[in-house]
Amino acid sequence: MRRYCPFPPRHACSSLKSVDRALLALELLCIKGELGISQLARLQSTTTSTAHRILTTLVAHGFAAKDQLSGKYVLGQKLCTLTAMSLESIPALKWAGSYLQELTIQTKETALFTVYSESDYSMVIVAQTLSPYPLQVRCHLLHRIPLHVSAFGGSYLMTLPQQMLDNILRYCRFQRFTKNTVSSAEKLKAQVAEFIKQGYALCREDMFAGILSIASPVINCMKKFAGSIGVICPTSRVDYDKERRIGKTVSVSAKKMSNDLIANAVI
Repeated sequence: MRRYCPFPPRHACSSLKSVDRALLALELLCIKGELGISQLARLQSTTTSTAHRILTTLVAHGFAAKDQLSGKYVLGQKLCTLTAMSLESIPALKWAGSYLQELTIQTKETALFTVYSESDYSMVIVAQTLSPYPLQVRCHLLHRIPLHVSAFGGSYLMTLPQQMLDNILRYCRFQRFTKNTVSSAEKLKAQVAEFIKQGYALCREDMFAGILSIASPVINCMKKFAGSIGVICPTSRVDYDKERRIGKTVSVSAKKMSNDLIANAVI
């Protein structure tokens, strides 16, 4: 089972180091499920006393809890509460569930709904339905995907007028993940133009080797981008013909969901 869980871009130069470490510790807890003090110290290249202070601070605020049997730290209830509140603030999210289920039934692959984060130029995973196959891609909710990788970022870029696209790409950090990662604004613009022609975005092995993503944009009643809906799956079971079939299925699903949002005046 492959996990799709990239870290968001960091701007350490403009952040408080202690806050940066605490937030990273929280992310590591989300990904690994539990952490020991020495393990966190090693992952953050810091001392065990610093790691202990970070974890005890997270415990004091309810973001972490200490397992009395293992002595390790796990996620606390506070994060679950804030996550629920965050998801409730996304109007289109409650409409996405049925479409994700339908996509997974039709394609037999993991379906995702993502929204755009202006703060770090990324796509945030807010909902998923898992593939029934034993080999599946499982994602972490609220994790961010850099805008220049995956079809989910591409589908957002498909909706932008040229000037806005140029402005966003000016601030995009083209971090290299694989040999297929788009490495410049000009190459990404050419890729987006191709996405627009075919009616959906498709990226193969651009962030992880062996992973394919296909997505289309969802539009709200204000005729603005509401999110990206699509699938993510192993490349080993998707040939060119299946790519096209999934692409058409995703495109139809996005149009149906957009019509739903427009008909129900969802922003």
